[in-house]
Amino acid sequence: MVFRYNRMLNFCEESNEFFKILLYERRRKLIKECPHCKSTQFIKYGNYKGIQRYKCKCCKRTFSLTTNSVWYYSKKKVDAWTNFIATMMEKVSLRVAARRLKINLATAFFWRHKIMDAICKENEVFKLEKNVHILCNRVMENHKGSRHIEKNNAKYIWVVTAKAGNDQIISEPISKGLWSYEAFNKIIYSKISEEAVIKGYQNRYVDGVAKWHNKKFKKKEELERDESVEKYRGMYCRWFSSFRGIATKYLKEYLNWFMMFYRERKYYYLGYSREVIKVMKYIKICDIGIE
Repeated sequence: MVFRYNRMLNFCEESNEFFKILLYERRRKLIKECPHCKSTQFIKYGNYKGIQRYKCKCCKRTFSLTTNSVWYYSKKKVDAWTNFIATMMEKVSLRVAARRLKINLATAFFWRHKIMDAICKENEVFKLEKNVHILCNRVMENHKGSRHIEKNNAKYIWVVTAKAGNDQIISEPISKGLWSYEAFNKIIYSKISEEAVIKGYQNRYVDGVAKWHNKKFKKKEELERDESVEKYRGMYCRWFSSFRGIATKYLKEYLNWFMMFYRERKYYYLGYSREVIKVMKYIKICDIGIE
């Protein structure tokens, strides 16, 4: 554990400057308009702590590369945010992360949800094409953090994962208790292309949908099983086991966080951090949907 922590500290020290360069270079390419009034008429307006500032000719307001970043309006330095990303990669508890970074526990909680909300928006899939493999999993409902918990009333949550040939992945909770075709059609099936071929994995509900969907293809050979999909359940269980329970109301956000790990296949700090940096945008706490 000490070795892992020291390795993480070394990673943070070496990569903080790299992350800032990566983020600012990316945002510099994206600055095509004023973030306040959307005007394309703006000029350079000096520097502040080494960061280029701009001034809009229309609204006369100033902005910089950090405007609308995830730490916009944050009183903490960028280094604190990149160090926090490192703790997310290590999957330490919020209490440990808060203690290491010397921040409030509530701050750590909101930071994690800000980043996960950005990941959810980036992971949004609009269409699954070619060969679509669908896997179902059931997890017990979790009321962690709720003030009013009804005893002996927990139900199973159906989690459906669909992986397409173009490496697009959806993984979302669709219903509680009984299987819901209506929820499945709305959340998963509506995003599957009509020309796609569906392969179900050990679930009679999905097998029925696949049989109905694939019948329009004449003499279509059945899809071979995808080894990566078959290993998904084990990866899923191992990854989530490190958390001491995840509240059902936040399950979708954690699933998207897991998807980022799953797509990487080989877990390495720098590669994953680059992915997180790419999706980080400013969002107000009231827009996250935290109860």
